[in-house]
Amino acid sequence: MGSFLKPVGSSSEESWYQYHQKNFGTLWTYEDGSMFATRTLLDAQTASEPIGVLKLSVHPASVLEPISSNTFLNNGILLTDTEGRPIYSRQTGTEQADQSVLTGAEAGTLHDGDQGDYILMSEEITTSGWRLYYYVTKSEITGRLYEILKSTLLIVGLCLAVSLFLIGILSKVLSRRILELKESAEKVAEGNFNLELNHNDSDEIGIVAKSLQTMCDRLNEMINRVYKAELEKKAMELKALQAMINPHFLYNCLSSIKWKAIRTGNDEISDLTGLLAKFYRTSLNGGKQITTVGSELENVKSYVELQRMTHENSFDAEYEFDETLLGYSMPNFLLQPIVENAIEHGINYQEEIDGKGRLIVRLEEEDSHLIFSILNNGPRVELERLEEILNTPGKGYGIYNIEERIRIYYGAGCGVYASVTEDGYTNFTVKILKELKELSV
Repeated sequence: MGSFLKPVGSSSEESWYQYHQKNFGTLWTYEDGSMFATRTLLDAQTASEPIGVLKLSVHPASVLEPISSNTFLNNGILLTDTEGRPIYSRQTGTEQADQSVLTGAEAGTLHDGDQGDYILMSEEITTSGWRLYYYVTKSEITGRLYEILKSTLLIVGLCLAVSLFLIGILSKVLSRRILELKESAEKVAEGNFNLELNHNDSDEIGIVAKSLQTMCDRLNEMINRVYKAELEKKAMELKALQAMINPHFLYNCLSSIKWKAIRTGNDEISDLTGLLAKFYRTSLNGGKQITTVGSELENVKSYVELQRMTHENSFDAEYEFDETLLGYSMPNFLLQPIVENAIEHGINYQEEIDGKGRLIVRLEEEDSHLIFSILNNGPRVELERLEEILNTPGKGYGIYNIEERIRIYYGAGCGVYASVTEDGYTNFTVKILKELKELSV
């Protein structure tokens, strides 16, 4: 009969053989670590007469490989035959859960679902009648959940850190632009309208910057118009003052008086008329608004000497000039009103009190500025009174008008300042730039 065909013999008493006497289907059995599949063989001619039983030995590893390879969550697996006997078992390592599943499977008392310490699912294999149990301990699920939670928290933390970093960069960019806009607004509040703002952005900050730039440009345009109007006004006032005197007639008269005085030997009258002629010549300046520092100081000297002569030399005059500065340009008739104020409201009162008056006219340079100082030793004047003189428009062409002209020609940082020195001298200081840009009117 060979190695494969054997007589029934003692096998006829086996349960699997008895099973095939009544059933023609396949029967799966597991004996002593081996797995078998048996099936009734029928006569080929009649197709209904059993002539034997086919018994096939199967390698358990090849059949159980899909089950044994499933190791997710360190799960436990139990495969039992129709009698509840274990065929294959893979335990979780938790003795209580493993023993409970094994005992319950043999007793047939296991049900799917929560079993206390573990969760169980089972399914019957229809081709063999065997049952497969799949179970996982709750501690294993919880541990994996903790790992998932940790990973999730780590990812969320990283995402949050990246988000905060990006938000920080965005906030820094936005805050930098807002701070720049704030600084520009503060400059505008201080009177600086010469701004160059970056207003190419189309967001809200860019729109505000563009609006601020437009406002500054318009304010600059309006200020220039006002400055030119003020300059025209001051120029017309000075021209009106100059027009009160006919220059040619005045020069001719003074020249005639001077020569007659010389012919008669009256030197005092000759000197007086000569000084007066020089004073008016330098004051009128040929109708020009701009003169040189040297010409302006000659005008001051002529005026002071005239005053000394009319006051019978009751005060001394001192001049401290740096001759290298005499060639610079400056507005005409700027110093004489201040010198006149020093004599009338300072030195004249000194004569009434005690001692001889003293007038000092000084010219210095300080970086890019020229500093004119007119000092007198008249009665001490409080600083509040000096500030009032500077800031109060007076009659005629006074110190207030000088301040206005300087502001128009030179802008901020220049002007007329008053102070009292340690030795009691009243000091009016005129500060202008060395370089003068003449305005067109």
